[in-house]
Amino acid sequence: MRRLRIFGVIGWTNSGKTTLIERLVRHLRADGLRVSTVKHAHHGFDLDRPGKDSYRHREAGAEEVLISAAGRWALLRELPEGEEASLATLLERLTPVDLVLVEGFKGDPHPKLEVIRVEEGAPLRMTAAEGVRAYVSNEPSRVADLAAGLPIFDREAIGAIARFVSRRFGVELSAFLQPFRWLALDARSLKMDQRTVSAIYHATLRSQLTARLGVEWEPVVNGIAEIAHVPQTVLEEFSARTADVQRRIDEKLDRFIDTFDRDPTPRERWRLEREAVIDSRPPKSHDVNAGSLH
Repeated sequence: MRRLRIFGVIGWTNSGKTTLIERLVRHLRADGLRVSTVKHAHHGFDLDRPGKDSYRHREAGAEEVLISAAGRWALLRELPEGEEASLATLLERLTPVDLVLVEGFKGDPHPKLEVIRVEEGAPLRMTAAEGVRAYVSNEPSRVADLAAGLPIFDREAIGAIARFVSRRFGVELSAFLQPFRWLALDARSLKMDQRTVSAIYHATLRSQLTARLGVEWEPVVNGIAEIAHVPQTVLEEFSARTADVQRRIDEKLDRFIDTFDRDPTPRERWRLEREAVIDSRPPKSHDVNAGSLH
């Protein structure tokens, strides 16, 4: 089967599946993504009308009828009585796009959102389908006890839901991105000011991560911002080396001031900071057992 990025939306009848897909398609299209959808119908359907030429072709026994006009074409395929096409077969018919949203097909293993509509006086019902990655509800707090630790989104939080769906594809998100323009910087005009270059780099990186992946940030401090909503324990673990670098910088600055009885110039400070970064790097070991790499 051709590899497509697919994400499903499932739920009981009248839970809001179609409305959610409609809103997701509009949001993702506004972000520049090409989106297709697949809809499973539990009962028979017909897109044609009796008496039309295409209907007469089918009635005469044509296995496939392709109807074409300016701006749209449709392919109608007749199946033997009781036979139903698999999701894999249907996906093979689609033109490659950035993302395919699938409504229904809850028995297939692709990742899914489950929509749960909470109604007064009615019991909460979940499908117990395979592949559910998150829940969407009109009352998320009422669903928390049944969600088994999975994310729960308010059905109005379309932006957050769209980001969650997109992030499931990890590095494949690069196919979603729209072209952007790089700006050349003349290092001479910056007078080799490392702080200026660093500030420009980090500001550009933040803006691109936000535009492409929806990353949110904590307030900027000294030109640097932490990713928002990351547990403090994780930040502390990853910032251990940063703390070590800062300690070395402070030591070098104190030693410089004691030696020369003045503050360092911006260029001298930059050199001290570079030395601190290099000094903090763990020694490289070349004693690697090749067998341990397997």
